[in-house]
Amino acid sequence: MRRKIITFTFLIIAAVAISAAAALLGPGLGPAESARALLRLLGGGDLPREAHAILLVRLTRLGAAACVGVALATAGTSLQAVLRNPLADPYILGIAAGGGFGAAVATAAGLGGGVAAFSAINLCAFGGALCAVGVGVVVARAAGILSVHALLLAGVVVGAFFTSLILLILAIVPARDQHAVFLWLMGDLANPDITPAKVAFAAVLVGLCSALLLALARPLDLIALGEETAFHLGLRVERFKVLILACASLATAAVVALAGPIGFVGLVVPHALRRTIGPRHWPLMAAAALGGAALVAAGDTLVRTTADYFEMPIVPVGVFTALIGAPYFLAILRRRRY
Repeated sequence: MRRKIITFTFLIIAAVAISAAAALLGPGLGPAESARALLRLLGGGDLPREAHAILLVRLTRLGAAACVGVALATAGTSLQAVLRNPLADPYILGIAAGGGFGAAVATAAGLGGGVAAFSAINLCAFGGALCAVGVGVVVARAAGILSVHALLLAGVVVGAFFTSLILLILAIVPARDQHAVFLWLMGDLANPDITPAKVAFAAVLVGLCSALLLALARPLDLIALGEETAFHLGLRVERFKVLILACASLATAAVVALAGPIGFVGLVVPHALRRTIGPRHWPLMAAAALGGAALVAAGDTLVRTTADYFEMPIVPVGVFTALIGAPYFLAILRRRRY
């Protein structure tokens, strides 16, 4: 219990500190000016147009980073339990490739951004991600039973298929569209098409799905023991698996449509916290949500401020999480010998 309290305290402090850094650091306004402008904004005061625009961009990126981190971390935690696979992550069902295919199709068709809750590109990416999940589930569901092993294999095949379609589209579209698709596929929060309305829309979906996953934490504890054990303890296993897959996929598709695929968050964060939080899924999922949001926000703030300091292009945050997550996860694999 003491380790859990210490871990949650650390995560809350880290999340608050990173949120403050994300709002105060960046080009255009220094930390002191940003703090004064933020206090005036929170107090309902008027701000110069430039200061207001800068703060709006920073807060929008912070909200997008929090949505991405919460969605991927909670989805990863739940999928690892349902699939009983410590290597499961939110993209294992082909969600990233499906979303990428939808975005590539919309970009190639010339469907630009918009100020509505979701633009055409966002909607196509969202639909492609859900389509990939649906195909995988249909293929894996035989004789009324959703086979975990078949679902994993179907996810790999579906992901490879949609990746091939993305490469086909990139081979035939103009160079400017190729660059836009490549940036989206790297997971980019610097996209000016990410507006407060789109972040709010994604936040509603992520919030609802994450809340439902948290409410289902007790059954997740049962199914992690094995499907047969969970069935004898009164859990309707097949319905429960479909419900968890639907919630995790919907949350992941929402953030993939918003910012593109940002890797390793849903894979590394649950592993990093499981040693101190323990195997019970309610505290683990709550801690993972905090940790995921803090990780993505910290990564985005770091790449943004570093690019400003060295006067270089901003590296997509998905590249940062991959550079940090891949070595860390390899170290976990070596230590635990899966």
